[in-house]
Amino acid sequence: MKRFLILTCILLSACGSKKTVVDCHKMAVTVSDKALELLERGHYTGTCLYSGMADLIVYCNDKGEEAKLLPILEDLSAGNISAKGGSLINYQVGGQAAAFLAWKGYDALRPAVEANAADMWANQYRTTDGFMTGNKQQDRFRDGVWIDCSFTITPFFLYTGLMTGNDEYVEYAADYPLRLYHLLHDASSGLVFQARSIADLSDGELSKDNWSRGEGWLSMALVALLRDYPADGPRRAEIEQIARDFYTSVLKYQDVDGMWHQEVSDSTTFVETSGSALLLAGIGQAIESGILPKENLTNFRRGLVGLLGYVDPDGSVGHTCQGTLVPGKGEKADYAFRHFYYNEPHAFGPVVLALAQALRLGIRTIAIPGHLGYKNDLDRPRCYVRYIEERKGDVAWENDIAAYRVYSLQIPEKNHVCSGFDMWPKSVDYPVIDIWYRLNNEGKPYHQDYGQGCDFYVMGKGRGIGGTGVWAGDSLYTSLNYSAYEILRNDPEHLAFKLEYAPFQAGGVTVTEHKQIDMVLGTPLFRITSTLETSDGSDVVLAVGLSDFGRAVVTQDKDRGLLWLDEWIDVPDSTVHQCGRYQWEEEARICCAVVAEPARVKDIVHTDLDALVLLNVKSGEPVVTYAGAIWNQQHGLGGKHLHDAWFAAYLDRMDWNSMNNLYE
Repeated sequence: MKRFLILTCILLSACGSKKTVVDCHKMAVTVSDKALELLERGHYTGTCLYSGMADLIVYCNDKGEEAKLLPILEDLSAGNISAKGGSLINYQVGGQAAAFLAWKGYDALRPAVEANAADMWANQYRTTDGFMTGNKQQDRFRDGVWIDCSFTITPFFLYTGLMTGNDEYVEYAADYPLRLYHLLHDASSGLVFQARSIADLSDGELSKDNWSRGEGWLSMALVALLRDYPADGPRRAEIEQIARDFYTSVLKYQDVDGMWHQEVSDSTTFVETSGSALLLAGIGQAIESGILPKENLTNFRRGLVGLLGYVDPDGSVGHTCQGTLVPGKGEKADYAFRHFYYNEPHAFGPVVLALAQALRLGIRTIAIPGHLGYKNDLDRPRCYVRYIEERKGDVAWENDIAAYRVYSLQIPEKNHVCSGFDMWPKSVDYPVIDIWYRLNNEGKPYHQDYGQGCDFYVMGKGRGIGGTGVWAGDSLYTSLNYSAYEILRNDPEHLAFKLEYAPFQAGGVTVTEHKQIDMVLGTPLFRITSTLETSDGSDVVLAVGLSDFGRAVVTQDKDRGLLWLDEWIDVPDSTVHQCGRYQWEEEARICCAVVAEPARVKDIVHTDLDALVLLNVKSGEPVVTYAGAIWNQQHGLGGKHLHDAWFAAYLDRMDWNSMNNLYE
């Protein structure tokens, strides 16, 4: 994967340290290009990106961005791309960017924007006190409203109203975030809560958070109003006063690096990039509008420096909170448990908006300490393998989707574990192996979920995920735990290591087993190259298995060499934190698979512990198979939820040759 696009960055020496000078315009384009590469067309998370691109088009006369964005908006308007993932009608035309560009003279967008606004005005669900809110939510949350809607609704109706002369639209656009600010205002912090009457909140109950991206969504509604609500409009003075109060409160929580944290009022939570970028865009606009003094340019510049530490040279963005709509009971701790991801779909638009605002303020370049994205270095998704000397010789490995381990001969056979592959289900995309072993040594066992997943998968004597053995006389024979290892490569995008096993008996024949494990980034499957040598040189039947805990839905296709188990697993001895939602459950769902070369498959059989794919192999001949798993609270591949349907589709399109090509 080519992560490091060359930018026109100049390396300077200042006070003996290296700095990178970043061209704000070129960086904004690079981030938008990365987003267009990764985001699904028509998905609601793209509307924020489109707003940032629209700023570059209008205020920087960027014809390149125009050539990329207009076809997307035109395809959405024509129905060639379907809006996905959201419940606001204006997503169907690309949201606020379409209205803004139509107002700025892009007449091809105007008919669709006008028609969509009329449809939304008539048919978007409204709470009893008049807030437009999601149509999908109306049956569950009659009066549910959340701060995120202010960014979706205010700019769209403001610009459509200005374009058409519809004052009702314009005044609703102003009224919406002002009333929402008063409804959700947190007097103790000066910030806002995210929502009322959503998810597990009771009717009329407010969440109790100061969630970073929620603050950012209000910020961007205020940006539109500060810029373009009429100077003589009846709400102008109130807009300016609320903006002044809000951003003054926001600035109290800016950290020394210029950033804001996931739970803004709690600096012990992680730095969150999307909220920080949206707040920076708002602070910049408040300075431009004269709402904040020019002295706050220091805060703005410091924020840009901090933000760019999380932006890689190829436009990738780290430390962005996953999609969030009132986790649990909406307490601060609930939001703190929401995870951050690399290239999460919400990551890109806010960065583009912040950089576009910098350009509006005349800031063309910004110097940062170190290299672009240096703050991602610890948390960037990568492949990783390590020998765990401090834990009886485990060898553990992982990529952005899952972690695994094997046990050494230091673990006695009486401990009821054998040579299978144990899975560590994780719910984040960054490495956890070192973190979990360290916490375990500090008295925080990895069987407990602290927000990143946990070890609830009980392999025991089973094969786990892709463990091997020999099938002879209708029985499975397995080696003991591994006796020697060698790490061959430990690159960010590809790991490889070897395992050796002591000889074992299998149906009257002595068998020696050697394995090589390879794993690359971005796939739930790792490669197993198994070599079995028999004492008499005879052929042997290799068994590659998946542990079956007794309730698995089994899919097997001998012709494709596919075995797939989908199972709810009872985890009475561990607590699985359901991705920050505080839905404590006794079960977790695992989907796991083995894929083998179809021509080698002899049969697929089942034992008390495992489902097994059987393959005919010759003594001393290396044989490749693939195995892997996902679980029901997992993220991966750019922040997309991984689930059973995704895994099934992945396996369906990954034929044998495609899997092999991943490792070329």
